[in-house]
Amino acid sequence: MFLTIYICVFLSTHTYTHTTYKNTHTHTHIHIHLLNMKYSSHTKLIAFADDLAILTYGKMPSEVEAYANSDLTTIEKWEWGNKLKFNESKSKAMIITRKRRRDKINIFLNNRSLEQVDVMKYLGIHFDSRLLFYKHIEQVTEKSRALTYKLNRTAKLHW
Repeated sequence: MFLTIYICVFLSTHTYTHTTYKNTHTHTHIHIHLLNMKYSSHTKLIAFADDLAILTYGKMPSEVEAYANSDLTTIEKWEWGNKLKFNESKSKAMIITRKRRRDKINIFLNNRSLEQVDVMKYLGIHFDSRLLFYKHIEQVTEKSRALTYKLNRTAKLHW
């Protein structure tokens, strides 16, 4: 029995080489084109503002890796045809699975291997490779603790 394995690739659209693609309206225009393109049946794209997530799934790491690389090749062809370039140094890949052992994956964008990470921040939420959200809970707890400390200090000054 195999668990479903997901590879999530977050493409950084913060730095385009084409200078006319700097505002939010244009990010939306770009994402509409990317979202409407034909990808493998194992891949879904999610876009918000200037963030783009590519979620690919399958039963074996090699299968998921092949789908992801094939779909990223499609995206690369589109970006080159539109004189754009995603920032591969800011883009990351992560395997999401309940398996304890994580296989090394090779996901490429613009002929460069994307860094494989165990935790990614997307739209303010820290996703980890097992979807346990420990890092996110830790971050929210720390922010809450700091805010509570500041409120306590402020309240004591005024009472």
